[in-house]
Amino acid sequence: NIDLKILIIFLSIIFLSFFIKKISKYLNLYDIPNSKRKIHQKPISTINGLLILLTLNIYFLLDIVLFNEFYFKINIIFLFLINIFYFMGYIDDIKDLSPLKKSIIIFLILLILIPLDENLILKSLIFENLTNKEIDLNQSSVFVTVFFIYIFYNFLNFIDGLNGIAVSVAIFFISILGLNRGIFLNHEILIILTLLYCLILNINNISFLGNSGVAVLGVFISTLYIAEYNLNKTLLSDEIFLIFFIPGIDMTRLVIS
Repeated sequence: NIDLKILIIFLSIIFLSFFIKKISKYLNLYDIPNSKRKIHQKPISTINGLLILLTLNIYFLLDIVLFNEFYFKINIIFLFLINIFYFMGYIDDIKDLSPLKKSIIIFLILLILIPLDENLILKSLIFENLTNKEIDLNQSSVFVTVFFIYIFYNFLNFIDGLNGIAVSVAIFFISILGLNRGIFLNHEILIILTLLYCLILNINNISFLGNSGVAVLGVFISTLYIAEYNLNKTLLSDEIFLIFFIPGIDMTRLVIS
């Protein structure tokens, strides 16, 4: 059953989307076809990223007083991460930041915020099938964690090509957690509903994710998996590796190309 509060938040996001043209024009949320890599012929709104950001902001703020699915500190860190990454993606949409600049910004943000809560740090690798031995990461734990988040961000950025692919993959990754746990938590239900709505907008060429939307989803999903791994052990290291294996191979192929 969907919590009434979750449904109200989702309906509020849908209502906001009715003003796509006005909001996109006011905030300059457009993907402009100014390079050979872009196949659309006219500017398309990138409000999907804003809808996802607002959904997560509302949820994490309400979680502090209503849902209590995360610790207070994790909520605050998530809020900082998604908003800073969205702003970085927003600037990237407008000014087309170089990969080096984006990489420096991402590493700095993560190295500052991730160590603030131990539940967002990969301290060891535990496997379901490969070995019974737990691999301690020791002093390298923060850097390994940051590197994994950076890799996932790039993977989602690379896969954001044809309409619907990145959003569909994001829905898949979030759904996997709920299916393996046996129950979908409020934040999973809410973001999946929002992503399904964004998928409809996306495949109908009404709105794109944009670099801002990809940035938010990249940092949210990767840190969500890390928090779930540390707090609940819903999926272990080799299982997570298999889930991301094929997309990871595709990212490697694209880099080599």
